[in-house]
Amino acid sequence: MKVECMKVTFALLAFMVIVFIAVQVQFLPDAIGSILQFDPSHLQLWMFVTSIFVHASFPLIAFNAVGLIMFGPALERRLGEVHFLALFLLAGIAGNVVYYAAILAGMTDSTVVLGVSGAVYGILGALCTLDSKLPVFSFLPSLNIMYATAIWFIAETALGYLDPTSGFASFAHIGGLGLGLGYARWREDAERGNVQIANVVNITSKPP
Repeated sequence: MKVECMKVTFALLAFMVIVFIAVQVQFLPDAIGSILQFDPSHLQLWMFVTSIFVHASFPLIAFNAVGLIMFGPALERRLGEVHFLALFLLAGIAGNVVYYAAILAGMTDSTVVLGVSGAVYGILGALCTLDSKLPVFSFLPSLNIMYATAIWFIAETALGYLDPTSGFASFAHIGGLGLGLGYARWREDAERGNVQIANVVNITSKPP
């Protein structure tokens, strides 16, 4: 896998790790850390974004880091750096929006959540749309991205139930996944439209 296809992925990963270390060693005051996480009881607009990069525990950041490394480069190569970063951020925000909507609807408890899980699910959703047969491991071609997404969802949901303080939120995962599916579908339609326009232009530009 080419390094140039992983620039944004590694930059996001590095930023996540830096924030995690800063919080753990208390380089960032507790007051700062508390306003970065997604706290429904003291909600501020910036929390929809800042909470994406904050992780409360090592299992949470480790799980998300593995997901970002495994699936991020393939989508970054497919979409390009700008669109990949846009999808990542939008999926993370969408995850928080859906989680908050679920709280307002009484479908889940109001607890603090944080982490990049929603954005990772956005990556998974986009890959499922753009290349549903994409193998996750070259030595195990039967394990494609569709199966991997289902396994990832089950594993992360189970971890969230085993450790309620971990910051995992299933509704945020669903929100990120849905955004990724929709974003990729929009990209496919846009690319298909551009090809059709290009064909029309080529046809009309030919001399009679």
